[in-house]
Amino acid sequence: MFGKGKIDIAIQKFNYAPGDTISGNVALTLKKPVNAREVSISLIGEQLITSREKESGLGITGGGIGWSSS
Repeated sequence: MFGKGKIDIAIQKFNYAPGDTISGNVALTLKKPVNAREVSISLIGEQLITSREKESGLGITGGGIGWSSS
């Protein structure tokens, strides 16, 4: 929750592959009217890759993906 109200985000699933379309609903509930010209939403995803190597044991590397829209 932020000071002027709250934002609820509902997406259809939680795991996405590169190139997938993210779809869902965003509900903005305000405590009182505000003047605005636009609403901007940004989503940031993380990926965790786990692999086993014969000599070094378990290795974990991470990467990330991002998406934004105005």
